[in-house]
Amino acid sequence: MTVEENLVLKATEEPRFSYAHGALLKKKAIRKFALELQKKNDIRCASIEQEARNLSGGNQQKIILAREMENHPELLVAVHPTRGLDIGASQYVHDTMIEARDKGCGILLISADFDEVLKLSDRIMVMFEGQVMGIYPGENPPVEEISLAMAGKEE
Repeated sequence: MTVEENLVLKATEEPRFSYAHGALLKKKAIRKFALELQKKNDIRCASIEQEARNLSGGNQQKIILAREMENHPELLVAVHPTRGLDIGASQYVHDTMIEARDKGCGILLISADFDEVLKLSDRIMVMFEGQVMGIYPGENPPVEEISLAMAGKEE
């Protein structure tokens, strides 16, 4: 799918983008919306008609975040949101998640990146082999305890 199609993927049945619940698409409205999101989220592509799979991982992630955050979700489940991304794209993802949190969105972050967990979490739950090893505060977290829990060891 193109960048444009990806950005409107979950909203094609909305009256602003189609007639008859998605039967006939409003191409101009979709294009305008996609261009706005592209600019707002700094999605770098040759054209919004370009296939999203041909973009960098960071720009693909920006498309997903732009689409999901546009609907102001109550909960965002982020599973390894920055795996494979460069520093700039990772920072963008983190900033977007923090902004969503500050606007009242609950975020469930699932990540093996310890630094990412420490940076973004208000509360940290460590699981090892399906068992909860501990729940820790996000502010001034006990790093050594968390590290042991991640290795399956109790203090």
